[in-house]
Amino acid sequence: MLDDKRWLFFDLGSTLIDEDSYLRARDDLLRRLLTAEVPVDLSAYAEILRQIKNSLPHSVAKAVLAYYLPDDQRQRILYAAYKESLKPLARQMRVLYPDALPALSDLRADYSLGVIADQEGWVRGALAAWGLADHFSVVVLSAEVGFAKPDHRLFEAALRQACCAPGDAVMLGDRPDKDIAPAKVLGMGTVRIRRGLDFRDAPPRSDQERAMLEIDSLDELGNHHPIREA
Repeated sequence: MLDDKRWLFFDLGSTLIDEDSYLRARDDLLRRLLTAEVPVDLSAYAEILRQIKNSLPHSVAKAVLAYYLPDDQRQRILYAAYKESLKPLARQMRVLYPDALPALSDLRADYSLGVIADQEGWVRGALAAWGLADHFSVVVLSAEVGFAKPDHRLFEAALRQACCAPGDAVMLGDRPDKDIAPAKVLGMGTVRIRRGLDFRDAPPRSDQERAMLEIDSLDELGNHHPIREA
């Protein structure tokens, strides 16, 4: 599938960047905020989280707050408190997956590489700190272009910058709904990486969300031969 492609576009979170510590902190923070408002059973909370994540919500945090709190205003207040408390952890608790740099170094010998990600603007600077910046010719971040996944315009912006037709590109990410479906609709190849605390086990809900290929680590792209079809 990769042999006839020119460009590979990557998501960042739970694809190149290991966010699991950050996501655990988020889940714990949500539980603590909710406990001040309503009774929260720890084991039930874990199961509710699993079900919410498997339903592929736009925002896990908002979905959790909506589940426990019927009052919209209280949801907004707690969400604002959550965002403020989590802000300093966003930069501190995200690290590269060990397979990220070796895979990118190998792939850039044969492909042009890009990023299509739902991320804030500070992430562009962080790419250099993570050692990723030199690997990418195109970086499109939702905060900078004003469109967020699964909006096709985010993907189209990256393709325009790359001067690349959709059929010559592959999108690789962890979310069936935000990475795979919009890329597939545009005619891009799709590879889902099954990892990350939130959506590793989330099933595709339609053929649109079903990637052409699935992998468990970037090592499987090293020889440009995906290991199995989804």
